[in-house]
Amino acid sequence: MPQIEPKLLQGFFDYTPKQMAIRQYVIEKWRNIFRSFGYGQLETPVLEYADVLMGKYGEEEKLIYHFYDHGERHIAMRYDQTVPFARFVAINKDNLKFPYKRYEINRVWRAEAARRGRKREFYQCDIDIVGTESLMADAEILQVLHYGFLEFNLPKHVIHISHRKILESFLATLDLEKDKFIEVNRSIDKLDKVGIDGVIQEMKERGIKEPNISKIIEFISIKGEIYDVLNFLRDKLQDSEIGLKAVLELETLFKLLKEMNISDNYLSFNPSLVRGLDYYTGAVFELKIEEFGASALAGGGRYDNLCGIFLDDVQISGVGVAVGFERLCLLIEENNIPIKSNVNTQILVTVFSDNLRQNSLEAASVLRKLGINTEIYLENDKIAKQFKYADKNNIPFVLIIGEEEVKKEVVILKDMINGDQREVNLKDVLKSLETS
Repeated sequence: MPQIEPKLLQGFFDYTPKQMAIRQYVIEKWRNIFRSFGYGQLETPVLEYADVLMGKYGEEEKLIYHFYDHGERHIAMRYDQTVPFARFVAINKDNLKFPYKRYEINRVWRAEAARRGRKREFYQCDIDIVGTESLMADAEILQVLHYGFLEFNLPKHVIHISHRKILESFLATLDLEKDKFIEVNRSIDKLDKVGIDGVIQEMKERGIKEPNISKIIEFISIKGEIYDVLNFLRDKLQDSEIGLKAVLELETLFKLLKEMNISDNYLSFNPSLVRGLDYYTGAVFELKIEEFGASALAGGGRYDNLCGIFLDDVQISGVGVAVGFERLCLLIEENNIPIKSNVNTQILVTVFSDNLRQNSLEAASVLRKLGINTEIYLENDKIAKQFKYADKNNIPFVLIIGEEEVKKEVVILKDMINGDQREVNLKDVLKSLETS
């Protein structure tokens, strides 16, 4: 048989136990946060009929992995978790109790250019609320996001908020065909990647002309205190019923966030925020940490018409957010942000001889019953080699059981980080770990 070169597809990755410890920590952290706000877990399938996903993502649709299976069915791999969730709601609407709150932490696939922090196979952490138009739902989604990120001991984050109808109402005041509105949205959505000059060039390539381009750039560049900017927009959009309604919704949303004890220091009104996906219809938001660059660590918004794509004459409003799981894990790893994780081995139990092996095996069993992740050394080697193994595999403690320890009915617990070691009773090891 010819030798096969071991290689990975670009954009797909293996993860070491050390990396998986971070990933499991992040998953469990978000799972606990979501549950604390009353969200139940949902899991949707990897594969959907292609027409369920197609037509929902605008220009991003080209990134969907899709193919024909052996039965000549046109199927696609999950691109995000929002559209499959909308499909789930459409199928199960008669059995769900609204408002319906769910979370999903799962893999998605996108055939995009692989780059730092972005992959072709990656996890998303989503929460959504459907079946209510109440802005309390929008506020709660942002409350979950805010308090969730506070749990990770990261530098200060800011939640940027806008409303799709505000930009739409402004564009309606220009000499601009309505079918160009979506082209403007898609151009502005690339601001973080290409900058203002890039957005201008993008609009030109999409057929947007001067003086409209200059007016659009001026509009999305408005800055100031949140309520000052909203007051300015109320005056600017005073002839637009839709625009004034959007401004009022944002005022209400910011008021609700204040009642939830979220300081304005964590919030920003950003008129350049549009979110590129076509299904958003109301408030949109992104969370960023300035210290870590311009890319968003979470994003979402309200989608009042998404479920209606699957249902005739039925509109189920929804709002949700997706956390950038991969970037969050990368930031934790690269910045050595401490995590509390018991995913990997906590203690290595030594084995010095065949005569002592049973003592070591019994000790390992006791430790596991105490809830301590325990690994036993598999060969009869010198102590230095066993220490080296523990050090190389980032095992923080070694339990030493030699002939003297067996006679005295004790064990020696060695801290591999600071080198300290002490005699303890086997059943007191857990207490010793907690005080180390």
